[in-house]
Amino acid sequence: AGITQILFSMHRTMRFTIAFIDGINRADPSVDTPSIAREAYNSSVARHHNWATRKMTTTVMGSVPARREMMESILKQDGNNLSEAAFLEGFVRRAEILRARTDSILGKE
Repeated sequence: AGITQILFSMHRTMRFTIAFIDGINRADPSVDTPSIAREAYNSSVARHHNWATRKMTTTVMGSVPARREMMESILKQDGNNLSEAAFLEGFVRRAEILRARTDSILGKE
């Protein structure tokens, strides 16, 4: 794969990550994390994948850890003593700045 294809792949991964973290931030805590992951995938990068990849990806997302377990792990490693809400909001805000900058370079897909 050429460098342009790699950059687009990284950009799409960033779009999914932002959509997923934003989904966790916005969702009611009772919503299961795999559902949030599937919605983020469908809204961000699924259109770039063939049918088989989409089916495989959404199946694998069933193994995404529960929100509480995932957030405890993230906050323990990278939380800098922030609350869950403050961490998620800060992450999304900073990631959106990066996404906007890369959109300006790569263009919106």
